[in-house]
Amino acid sequence: MKAPHRSTGLWLLAGVTLTLGCESAPPPRPNILFVFTDDHAAHAVSAYGSTINRTPNIDRLAAEGVLFRNAFV
Repeated sequence: MKAPHRSTGLWLLAGVTLTLGCESAPPPRPNILFVFTDDHAAHAVSAYGSTINRTPNIDRLAAEGVLFRNAFV
């Protein structure tokens, strides 16, 4: 039996390397942060129009994300 030529192994290695390098990366996962604060009435958070309390950090999160205006418990 004839031994394979040295370049055959190099071509095989190059083919495997190129095949592995061509795989596409998985799509990026969404970046979601869910902030749930408990026992806050609407009149306790200024994002809901409260003039009693100032909550600038919650207001900023509400302005840049989602603010639920209709929820049921």
